[in-house]
Amino acid sequence: MSMNGGRSFLDKLNALSCCSGAFSCFRASFFSHCHGLHTGPGEDLEIILRARQLGFDSKFVESAKASVLAPETLGGLLKQRLRWDRDEYNIRVNQYVELNPFQSMNRLSEYFHAYDFYFFNLLPKLMFPFYLIYVYSIFGNMTLEFLLFVYLYVYYFYYFIIAINLISNFHYLTVFDLLTTAIFPFYQGMFMKAVRLYAYSVEILFSQSQYDDYVPFRIRHAIYKLRLQTQCP
Repeated sequence: MSMNGGRSFLDKLNALSCCSGAFSCFRASFFSHCHGLHTGPGEDLEIILRARQLGFDSKFVESAKASVLAPETLGGLLKQRLRWDRDEYNIRVNQYVELNPFQSMNRLSEYFHAYDFYFFNLLPKLMFPFYLIYVYSIFGNMTLEFLLFVYLYVYYFYYFIIAINLISNFHYLTVFDLLTTAIFPFYQGMFMKAVRLYAYSVEILFSQSQYDDYVPFRIRHAIYKLRLQTQCP
């Protein structure tokens, strides 16, 4: 529901920057024109950013349905999310240098998806530890009480957002789903912030995405050699 809501909104602005690698369709002419997938990590995000720079559009088809294998363990979830966040930082910041204020983009919509990442993902996560220090400097021993109050506020806010999604998308929740919503603010507001903060930190300090074995080295090397032979960029 979260992905559908966010991607539907970006689609209305013609600013969709990532089509899910698990379920995407490309025109054969486009795929040939842009020389296929990149050999590095985060290939689903990278190919869409490259396509948009070449003047192509990316669209979100909300009615399309697919079944994917989701992580079934906490370790699997952490590995997946760390890979996603490291890859996105590497592609947007290092490869496409979107932080460069002097870099001109060919369409206004390119600024929407770039600033969506920086202002709603990257900066809040990097500032999170400093926010906790700031809160403690103000509330001292009452910091936990303050954070609990914020949690309860966010809890009802999340319920409101979930209700809107249910009504607009005609979804339904099981009893188990309703019970798990109690931990959703903690999952998104604390746990995932910590995971993303760690992912961005190791990518900034160690370029960890370049050592990920999600795409085996032999596959990367073979595709890289093929691209050199065909003189593809």
